[in-house]
Amino acid sequence: MNETRQHHAYQRGVRMASLWKRLKGTILRWDAFFVSKARKYSLPAWIAHIPMIILAISILATLVFGGMIIASSVVLIGALLLLVSEAFSPKEEANLAEDATTLNTSYKSPCEYRADGEFGPGWYAGNYKVSDDY
Repeated sequence: MNETRQHHAYQRGVRMASLWKRLKGTILRWDAFFVSKARKYSLPAWIAHIPMIILAISILATLVFGGMIIASSVVLIGALLLLVSEAFSPKEEANLAEDATTLNTSYKSPCEYRADGEFGPGWYAGNYKVSDDY
């Protein structure tokens, strides 16, 4: 890594460390404030930590549910885009004769074909049903 990149990375680390130090100091000041209020009213000190726990849980819940809302809206927009793109795509004309007998090259015998014959859908060879299409 060259010196310029290393210096920039070091500066980012210094900024993040100062940000974390300031955030941690603010949280500890709030906690000390709640503890002093609890002691002022002759309450146990552990009760004073409850507001900080509630704050932490609410921040985590906000992050989780916010992420779920963003993810679900992205999925919904994607589904709508697929529906709209399918609605405006060119349609092929249906050929009824081709629908009745669909040729398939995966079978072994050249005289077999798939059709909806008088015995239901399946594979036919001549006038006989060879197997079901299921």
